[in-house]
Amino acid sequence: RELSWDPLVLADGRLQQMLADLRTIPHVKLIRFDTKMIAVNPYRVTEAFLQMVRQYKPVYMNLHFVHPYELNDDVRDACERLADAGVCLGSHTPLLGGVNDEVEILRDLFLGLIEVRVRPYYLIHYIPTEFTAHFRASLEKGRAIIKGLWGHVSGLANPTYIVYLPRGCGKVMYMPDYLLERDPDGYWFETFEGGVAVYPMKVDDER
Repeated sequence: RELSWDPLVLADGRLQQMLADLRTIPHVKLIRFDTKMIAVNPYRVTEAFLQMVRQYKPVYMNLHFVHPYELNDDVRDACERLADAGVCLGSHTPLLGGVNDEVEILRDLFLGLIEVRVRPYYLIHYIPTEFTAHFRASLEKGRAIIKGLWGHVSGLANPTYIVYLPRGCGKVMYMPDYLLERDPDGYWFETFEGGVAVYPMKVDDER
């Protein structure tokens, strides 16, 4: 189902064989690449590569981006060419303390991705890995960043904040909770501007 390495390190011929084999399996409906390659070597997106992926639509790619500085002209061009070839593009972004754990940084990254037709998909909380503890940001800071984005950028530029649970328990969403309370009159929510609004239990014509 998934590979534990970057598939775009493979030559086109090997990738094409894998794609062709996958398309012979009746229950495989979706093919998705997760790759950092576009950010570090956008020249991997050659015309030969684009011709290959066009043959196996739909193909999805989640591109790994950390910081808006990665979105240079060559990377933007590679994303545009992938999108023009019919590849459905999303992004995975790890939340890294001291690197991108600020609303302004991630806002610029996610808006930049949308401009080149890459939909921000996941903001991924720190996954415990040896020698990387200095990159760890708190869960509450991650959720505060998502809250700081909501309502201030297009909904298309808002990723889902996820946490990978230990011991193979999968991943869960950890999104802001805007519900303040519930009473017989309705549900009381915090607005994105910090105000309070009520969603009524009944509308006027039901009273």
